[in-house]
Amino acid sequence: MNKKWSTCMRTAGFSYRDPDAAVDDPRWDLRSAAPSRAEIAVAAAGISCKLRTNLLGVNFAVEAEYENAAIGDHSRELDAVRAHRDAEAERLPRLMRRYDRAP
Repeated sequence: MNKKWSTCMRTAGFSYRDPDAAVDDPRWDLRSAAPSRAEIAVAAAGISCKLRTNLLGVNFAVEAEYENAAIGDHSRELDAVRAHRDAEAERLPRLMRRYDRAP
């Protein structure tokens, strides 16, 4: 997907392998409050290319698949964490009443 984005950027006159490379361009002073015209041009082209190539949608779908696989692989551990969280949440109102120091 980055290849499509990179090709789109090349068409716009910019040469970056991926969006991170555009952000990391040493020409940019990321501490500056005002971006340069060149930085704005690259950013605008980058957004346009992300929209044209659906880069964000594809990245989201891929990340979601990895996360769902990790959830499936670790369901027992996650169930234990969920049970602990639920038990703590159940105790919380009692503890709040017990330690309430309102006048």
